[in-house]
Amino acid sequence: MFQLPFFKTRAEKFLVVRVGPEKISALSFALTPRRALSFLKFHNPLRIEDFSRRAKFPRDECQVVVSVHPAMVHRTVIPVGFRRTDAARPLESHEVENAFGQAVSRVLNEMRADASRALGTADIDTMLIASRVENFAVDGHHVVRPAGFPARDVRAEIELTFTSRNLYERLHPLIQAQKFFFTDHARAGIRALLKMHRPPVGLVGGGDERALCCTYELKGGKPYVRVRELNWSARAFPGNIAEAWGVSNAVAETIYARYLKKEISEPLTRRLRAVLAPAVQSFFSLVRRAGARGRVFLSLPCDVPFTMPHRRGGAIFEEPSLPMLFETTGIALAPEAWPLSAHGLFAHLTPFLEFYHDKGDMMFNHWLERRLHWLGVAGGENRPRTFADIL
Repeated sequence: MFQLPFFKTRAEKFLVVRVGPEKISALSFALTPRRALSFLKFHNPLRIEDFSRRAKFPRDECQVVVSVHPAMVHRTVIPVGFRRTDAARPLESHEVENAFGQAVSRVLNEMRADASRALGTADIDTMLIASRVENFAVDGHHVVRPAGFPARDVRAEIELTFTSRNLYERLHPLIQAQKFFFTDHARAGIRALLKMHRPPVGLVGGGDERALCCTYELKGGKPYVRVRELNWSARAFPGNIAEAWGVSNAVAETIYARYLKKEISEPLTRRLRAVLAPAVQSFFSLVRRAGARGRVFLSLPCDVPFTMPHRRGGAIFEEPSLPMLFETTGIALAPEAWPLSAHGLFAHLTPFLEFYHDKGDMMFNHWLERRLHWLGVAGGENRPRTFADIL
């Protein structure tokens, strides 16, 4: 039967870009009308400079989600608010825009200077890459959107994210996308876990270069988030074998893999357990000093030489379950159908989950982008409309 084009339900396409200190990778996929994720392509490594040429004549729309290593950005939160004399009149959007925009303008230079010190860049090379408004309250009551409420006292928090000019210009072809969402690895991972678990919650992720430990807990009813870079990488366990036995890294990795698969003799297993013990103890000590307690989830590019869940001190170490995380959104995910490891999927799909949960606030946040786009926020009239050609 003939079907008119405007009655068709099309799949939504996504490109999730993961930016680290040493490499950039990306995962493209589609969200089908049946609310299932369908793999399209894995870009590893990714060449961002190719995108501007490919996106000049777009065919379809694509949501771009960029997640960067937390050390590459500086995030600051500004509490803002204003009082109205006519409390009975419903609040209008332009009132919020003007009041909050003026509040940000007054402190922006100071916030930029703080970011410059944290990033080790000059003020002129410190760019505002993202902004969002969160935690609205009208007369002491939390609301999703304040417009339309009779209000005397209006409060919110504006989050500004700065980065270096070098990274901003490198990501510019992505920032110019019609649909752009920005986050960082730790934020995306911990927010995904909080959809399933009560705080305190910890996440140890990355590990290709240096691992990150992100902790989230409530202190006095207020969220307290801490992100620490650990002096530890996924090479630590086979590295101990290479150092202790005087073999190459490649040989050490082979021995370590066979140890994990229990493909070696019992006497050799005992010797390797003793060799690995200092590295295991060092790993737990670093995580403990980073403040992790409660449930601590490990998303690492290597298998660890201990079974999980594993209790150590005041923490329970375990692996995150992506299918369970996606159940909270009603989206189906079959990890076995994707050519990525569990770590790779968690790293690339948790930024998508943050976007998916937060997208209801994006329309309201567009006013802040319009207000600040001349300072370096993603926005403007010259955005290409899509990145469909790279899928």
